[in-house]
Amino acid sequence: MTELPVRPRGTVIQSGGDLPPFDDDMENLVAAGCRLTVVSLLQRTRPDAVYRLEDRHGVGVLVVPTYALSNVELQALFTFTFAQYVAAGFIDWNLASSRGLKHEPLQDVDPDTLQFIAFSSIDGLLLASLAVQPVGARRPGARLSSRDRPLLPLEEHFGWGVFNRFALLPDMPIDRIREFGRLVRNTRLGPRRTLGIRAIVELCYAASRVLMAPLRMTVDAFVGEFENDGIRPQLEFFHTPLAVLRGGLPVFAGEHLLQPALTGHDRHPFAVLVSDMRSMDERLAAIERALDRPADRVLTALAALKEMPSRATSTLIPAGGLPALCDSPMPQSHFPVQARRAARARGARLQGFRPFATLSDIEATTLGTFIQVRHVTINDHVITRGERSDGLFMVDHGMVERLGDRGPDRMMSDGDCFGIDEALTGAPVSATIVARRSTTLLCLSQDTYRDFLRDLKEVDLELHRMALATSAAGRYRGRQETPP
Repeated sequence: MTELPVRPRGTVIQSGGDLPPFDDDMENLVAAGCRLTVVSLLQRTRPDAVYRLEDRHGVGVLVVPTYALSNVELQALFTFTFAQYVAAGFIDWNLASSRGLKHEPLQDVDPDTLQFIAFSSIDGLLLASLAVQPVGARRPGARLSSRDRPLLPLEEHFGWGVFNRFALLPDMPIDRIREFGRLVRNTRLGPRRTLGIRAIVELCYAASRVLMAPLRMTVDAFVGEFENDGIRPQLEFFHTPLAVLRGGLPVFAGEHLLQPALTGHDRHPFAVLVSDMRSMDERLAAIERALDRPADRVLTALAALKEMPSRATSTLIPAGGLPALCDSPMPQSHFPVQARRAARARGARLQGFRPFATLSDIEATTLGTFIQVRHVTINDHVITRGERSDGLFMVDHGMVERLGDRGPDRMMSDGDCFGIDEALTGAPVSATIVARRSTTLLCLSQDTYRDFLRDLKEVDLELHRMALATSAAGRYRGRQETPP
């Protein structure tokens, strides 16, 4: 059987929404995956179990590292998970069919990933699953802000440096971080649907307890991503101290099985500091009391807890809040794949200019959606002395000439910037700029600078340094010789 290629493990999903029409093969795969039972989960003796709930009103939970599962158990679990991805419309079915895929790959999972499995305590029917995986095994000791570290799974589509503007996280070793992902529930429970609802709550309860106890000495934070109508309400129901990033424009490079999980959806990265979770003690106790109620009263008791607002706060949010460039909501669901990739490409070009070298990929991509690409031909006036400035200009490719008070005074080519002082101050243009070759310019408006860059100290400082250098030396090479 052909195996599923390496995927960005850690994608948090929740079944639901409008589903594509099923063909026979897809329907059979989903139906079979939703009927899977694993009787061995009912065994009371599991020496490698990190957490074990034998039976609470028909729901059992087992938390074990992947290496503690047999091949039969692991294949059943990954077949179940793959079926839920397909049912949710998060898999490119044509691509999966062409590769003969029936389940996720057994060989691609980290053996130390913790598998959280909820099942029927009567017959072992799989109800829901969750994975909490290490992200720094290949580079122990590397910091989250390091450029030369492996990407987190969610960074494979959001880009490098997602959490760079959070407090504490950038300096944290990545082997002290876990990624929270692959949360799915059985979509075909029929009359046992309430069992599935309780299974999700039991999984989240188990994850909270495991992170606050068995893992607290080795894990400082966990990260993940969600849709607003997916796992987010569950985390908020538990009063989890979330730090959420509202910005970003995720996209996979090239053809990818999970592209449908991004297209037409709004997804947001989040992070939780484990030490902040101490504030959840009282809430977890209340949830456990509700789960212990008689089976016919559990959902009513849980619903009552929804009326209690959360006062959880995250230490990861800087005192002044997150910068607008990474935290402004992007209308992701309205961006088709090609538009996302174009914004990512423009962002990558911006990072080649020194003022923007420190931007994360998520910030550069967001800025790329506001950048105007302007093409000018030979002898065209780009800007004229005395006019109001259009903003900052960067020469992406080509050559322009600056005409000062006494005529031509310098040429500017690939990597040069002009209009800096005018963009910063709003002053009229001090010189005429004329194209001497066919030239492509990247244009950054004053409004974009004011709204998104002025509160980024390192960017603002470099722009002011450029303005001073331009005045002093007459020319400033804004692009680094080697992209960061």
